[in-house]
Amino acid sequence: MNLNEDPLLTGQIKYVLKKGKNTIGKYDRDSVPDVTIGGVGATKNHCTIILKGSTVKLIPNKDFNAAKVYVNGKLVTESTIVEHNDCILFGSHNFFMLKDPSKPEDASIDWEYANKEVFKDQVKALTSNQEKKLQAKLKEMEEKYEIERRQIEESARLKVEQEMKRAEERYFEYKRKVKELQERGGDGIELKKLEEEMKKMRVERKEGMKMVEEEINKEAERELQRQSKAREHAQLKLQEQKELEEELAFIIPKVNEVNEICMQLGRLDYLYVPSIITDVKGNQVKSRICVKIYPDHEQELYNQVELSEFTDKYYLIQEKFQNYQYDLEHNGESREEESTEDEVKIFGIDIKNDWIPIGLAHIYTDSLANLLSSNNEQTPLLNNKGKTVGELAYSLIPKYLDGNTETNLLLYDSIEQFKGRTLKVTFKLHCARGLPSKLANDLMCRYRWIDEEADEYETEATGHHTINPEFKYEKEHELFVDPYVLEHIWDSALIIGVYGKMSQEDIDQIVQRRARQTTSSTQLKLPLSNITNTSNSAEQLDDDAERLKREILE
Repeated sequence: MNLNEDPLLTGQIKYVLKKGKNTIGKYDRDSVPDVTIGGVGATKNHCTIILKGSTVKLIPNKDFNAAKVYVNGKLVTESTIVEHNDCILFGSHNFFMLKDPSKPEDASIDWEYANKEVFKDQVKALTSNQEKKLQAKLKEMEEKYEIERRQIEESARLKVEQEMKRAEERYFEYKRKVKELQERGGDGIELKKLEEEMKKMRVERKEGMKMVEEEINKEAERELQRQSKAREHAQLKLQEQKELEEELAFIIPKVNEVNEICMQLGRLDYLYVPSIITDVKGNQVKSRICVKIYPDHEQELYNQVELSEFTDKYYLIQEKFQNYQYDLEHNGESREEESTEDEVKIFGIDIKNDWIPIGLAHIYTDSLANLLSSNNEQTPLLNNKGKTVGELAYSLIPKYLDGNTETNLLLYDSIEQFKGRTLKVTFKLHCARGLPSKLANDLMCRYRWIDEEADEYETEATGHHTINPEFKYEKEHELFVDPYVLEHIWDSALIIGVYGKMSQEDIDQIVQRRARQTTSSTQLKLPLSNITNTSNSAEQLDDDAERLKREILE
């Protein structure tokens, strides 16, 4: 029976396997399969199922990479026994579950479960880096708290030892004086005075020890609260990780389907890749899923779109593919391959007017927390692969409090003394050095301030080509020192994105490449079932375009 994303549609399609050979594939008038499948990734002779007694054996197509079949998330590359409640995926989205009427049904197995099983390796590949970052962050926090705990314990121990030492010295000093008075026969008044002072000292010593003990207990309680917050934070991140994986399991099949449609429509250069974007704000690491759209998959140039925008593209691409299939079935050919009407709107591959992210710089604010200025500091720019693609020069300077320009910040130790007050900070972006030349056009920077979620600030675009741009940007920001800022500023970071554009010449070359590729794939006129294997032939017909791409990369 079928499994559908809509629970009401699950189980609405059922096939009873006959003894012996059962064929699975797309509908064909000349040879109707026993089990009909459709959509992207489905082929005419997709696979075969043999029923012998109570044994069900699935035999994949010889070209199992073109006619993909998954059983419980594993790609079938050889004859495989399929059992009761096993989930089977034919092509991109034909989910079925094998049912034996004589055996109990597992209600926990549904489309969502099957979908996660199939794409769990892709999800793991995308989230493993996130998980490593999370584990590294938690380890860093634990190590930090352990160091702080030891420092607190050591400080408390020293306080106790010093207090005990001072009390002991005073006690013996008084005892020595009493003994001297007794030996020389001093008057009773002076002796009584010393005894009263000794008694008072013992009371003070006892009270002092009690105060030290209370301080130790308070610090221990604060430490427990910090650890509790750290555990809560870890649990929250694990929950976010789970939600991220669920979103990925939902979007990955759609991305795979779009890539297969592009191949069948002759858009061999287009590539859609799911990606996780991480925003760091203090201890809060927030991740979201987006999709990178590459107009030319051999270039490192892409448009980055949010899930909502990709979903719009997904349905437009699906519609174009359905028109293509209809034309093939009724007319024997389709103009959808060569039609470029609304190409940008449908596929989202326009890069002409978009800034492309070059890299991110993380400016840590611990110096600001200590009220120290960072003047003309250098920080590396990292691209989405973690590779250094240049350097950014900046200044971060705390200025004054609550609008009082006469404030002398040298009189304060840290920002913790400013709770409930507003600190004025000057932020400067001086320049960048060593940026990649192919994106070094009309360069600019974007960022969000530490305690602001909505507003995004940006520098003025350079307006010309340079790998060493001068931004000369300066902005005064206000930082209201509330509990959130106090909690996060010690290990917070300003994230600065540097963006650039391609040259018009490079854009024209990609457009030419796109037009040539579409023409080449149209001239081939291959059947739908074979189009997914035409990439090598198409590339051989387009050596000139390959040469142009290599020149751009160089």
